[in-house]
Amino acid sequence: MTMKVQGSSVPAVQSQQTQQAASKPAQDNSPVPGLKDTFTKGPIDLGALLGRERPTLNWGDRVNAAGLHRELSSPVNDLRLALGQKTETITRDPDGTYRGPEGQPVIQVKLDDGNTAYVDPNTNKMYLTNENPNFLGQVATLPAVDLPKGSQFSNSHFSDADAKELTKIARSHNPFGDIVFPPKVLVGDKITTKG
Repeated sequence: MTMKVQGSSVPAVQSQQTQQAASKPAQDNSPVPGLKDTFTKGPIDLGALLGRERPTLNWGDRVNAAGLHRELSSPVNDLRLALGQKTETITRDPDGTYRGPEGQPVIQVKLDDGNTAYVDPNTNKMYLTNENPNFLGQVATLPAVDLPKGSQFSNSHFSDADAKELTKIARSHNPFGDIVFPPKVLVGDKITTKG
């Protein structure tokens, strides 16, 4: 606390300067305006520099997506497809993201019974079909049904990046997604790993 002594204006000026300095926003010295420079804390995130979203998935959602091919397969699926009417349309974006009827991102899951399910992780519903997407990237499906209790996802918002990562996980049946191992090369009589 500063006190104003009779005839002295120095403490009042100093307190005004400190208030002005506190109200100024911190200056952005990063090489790309608007992006935080995180090089000092680790490698640069190229996805963020290029404007791409990063998936933010927890381990339970990853394990759940890896087992969807098995959990959603059922002999009842063929009966539902034979008797049901396909009234919903799933579309594929140019970047490969599948979208539900309301434009929400969905996960494509090839089931063990030969059918395909498009799972909406935001609403925990699935669209079932036995068709492949046409040349425009559209596929007709049955109306949405709830996912079984053991196959539901944890939260209510999954971004496009999350849906693409969950699709990779569902395709590979592996919670880590597509893992690329170094290629094996035959050198003489031994197989070695190149890399």
